[in-house]
Amino acid sequence: MSDDVASCSGAIEESAKTAGKALDLIKNASGPIGIADGVLIGDRLEAARIRRLDAITRETKRILRDRDVAETVDVPEQIAIPLLESAQPESRAEMQDLSSRLLANAMDPSRREDIRPEYIDTLR
Repeated sequence: MSDDVASCSGAIEESAKTAGKALDLIKNASGPIGIADGVLIGDRLEAARIRRLDAITRETKRILRDRDVAETVDVPEQIAIPLLESAQPESRAEMQDLSSRLLANAMDPSRREDIRPEYIDTLR
């Protein structure tokens, strides 16, 4: 299971970096408009996105554990990054669940060939 943690962590780290850059741009461009009650709106958004990624990661691990997947495979970047980037801002539980299932399928050696970039486009 350590392989799935490493591949999930790497994909999440890349998505977090990308999302962080986007949030930095928003903060820099918005100036005083981004301040509400003394707290930057961007900070709240970033925290919410991090919580969502954490929830998706935990759900993906649970799905893999329930399937008794002992060894996972690395998720190709062209799948992992767009999937996590599209899942991160999504607040609907149903969409987060679909993202977790897609990520679990991509990590599952018996299902990895079933994952297509078009599925991620559909989620968006």
